[in-house]
Amino acid sequence: MAINVNEYKRLLHSDIRGLVQHLCRNEPIDEYDIRAGSTVLRRWFLDGSLGQLSKALEGVKFTFPILDNEMVCSTILKQPKIDFFCTGRVSFNGRVLSGIYTADGYAPDQPLLPVEQMEYRWVGIGKFLSQKRIYHRGTFVTCKQVISFMANKLGGVHIDESRSEETAALEEASQFLTLGPMLEQPPHGDKSVHHIVVEPHGRHIWHCFHVELMAAVTAFINMKVDDEPAYHINVRPTWRARLRKLLGRQEYKNLLIFESDGGETAQSDS
Repeated sequence: MAINVNEYKRLLHSDIRGLVQHLCRNEPIDEYDIRAGSTVLRRWFLDGSLGQLSKALEGVKFTFPILDNEMVCSTILKQPKIDFFCTGRVSFNGRVLSGIYTADGYAPDQPLLPVEQMEYRWVGIGKFLSQKRIYHRGTFVTCKQVISFMANKLGGVHIDESRSEETAALEEASQFLTLGPMLEQPPHGDKSVHHIVVEPHGRHIWHCFHVELMAAVTAFINMKVDDEPAYHINVRPTWRARLRKLLGRQEYKNLLIFESDGGETAQSDS
């Protein structure tokens, strides 16, 4: 069945614009907005809408920026003490979270993983979805699994508390690392959970699937169609971005990323 190409293109632009408006504004990023992002990504990636549009446009190529973590993932398999890794690249209160990992009972003098070598590269739909984004105690979690779990289990599209062996492992991985304000008690009452204070006065507690979903949304809104931006985004950069430009530090390769600033604002940082 042929699709209405113009309607698909309109919806695609509308979804990108909506994500930017919800996640790049001078207000706190709400947990609802992250879940809403999983709905959009499920529609275009998991339900196949973007592939249908590509086919209808006679093979037009959609590409997405991702952090190349292949060397890191290969090194993890040689480092048995590594029990967790999160690719990330989201900014909280001016602090970029990228390449976070933990090693069981080990505090090395030198980095165990080459996270500083991760650079952006452009990939197609298949490689975008299959990229390993999280590692947790012997298991890698792909971008596709993050989108699916957030959309189908954690309220993006459905609330589903049933857990198979696979989804139980995903839930355990998602809760291994949390982020947010200072806490008096460990998240979920679990002392084994690692918590990073990123917004001392923030309102929300995020977990690593939130971080990866935000990174996936970042890639989505920055997508290219045959090497041209799918959507031209015009947002005002934060003062941190302006300072980096003044100092000649374009560390984000001019990509729009999402920033939650002190629990009080959420702006672009590009």
